[in-house]
Amino acid sequence: MTPLPEVFMGYNIKPIDFKKFTELCYMLERYGKVQVKDIQGFEYPKNYYSATFQSESNRFNMYMNCYCSYLAFGVVQDEGISFIQNAALKSLINSYYPCIYVVPMNELSKNIQQAHIAQFSHNGRAALKVWLPLTMGEALFSWFFD
Repeated sequence: MTPLPEVFMGYNIKPIDFKKFTELCYMLERYGKVQVKDIQGFEYPKNYYSATFQSESNRFNMYMNCYCSYLAFGVVQDEGISFIQNAALKSLINSYYPCIYVVPMNELSKNIQQAHIAQFSHNGRAALKVWLPLTMGEALFSWFFD
């Protein structure tokens, strides 16, 4: 089970430097894996940075929670983000950025369990209950996390 660190909500913590995310995006482009189409920084009330990539076969996005180094790939759908796997990019990221955790697609669709939030502070648990994300993906990469 992927742990859900309380810092992902951004309470009393500064965001990860956006420059690091941008460097990661352009590193993936330099290695010829993708073409960077757009990079977006933090925009309240989102809790993530995002980049739009074009590969040989499709267009997709990369998301990184701006408070913890959790990352995922996805495609924007009408109902939100549909998470996808990208083994080639995951392998490259793991090699060059071992401090970034690429969350497996199957973990992102799992419902948040009591075990995920057991170590949260009282305020963290209360905030999550008000906010009501259902899955790990909805919590880590939310456009309305406040």
